[in-house]
Amino acid sequence: MSQRFTTPIDATVTLGTATGGAYPVYVQLLGPSGKDMKYRSVVKVYMSSDAPGDVLAIDSTDTTDITILTDGTIIVENTADVVQTVISEADGDIGFTCTVATGKHAYLNVILPNGRVVTGAIMSYGE
Repeated sequence: MSQRFTTPIDATVTLGTATGGAYPVYVQLLGPSGKDMKYRSVVKVYMSSDAPGDVLAIDSTDTTDITILTDGTIIVENTADVVQTVISEADGDIGFTCTVATGKHAYLNVILPNGRVVTGAIMSYGE
């Protein structure tokens, strides 16, 4: 059965190996069938300083940068280096470079269109 157009209902967030405090973070948006999206999709992402995602990271204190690594495009930077609206590639991929300040930790959170928040693993630098 082919996937019909819908908004993503789930996501996976995978951390790569950090270089200094810069972490490659890979997001895969998933449709209702649990398969990779087959359409470009818009989600919001934000950095938090706690695992539940309740406390926004503070730019230049907890984190210093969030940029596109390879896949996807930041279409609106809602809060500099903390909250972004992004559009995925046609296969639901988004790649980020998230930079954590020395002695700090942070988490990348994806807000799906249905309101669900998916949180990645901890990114720590020099702790």
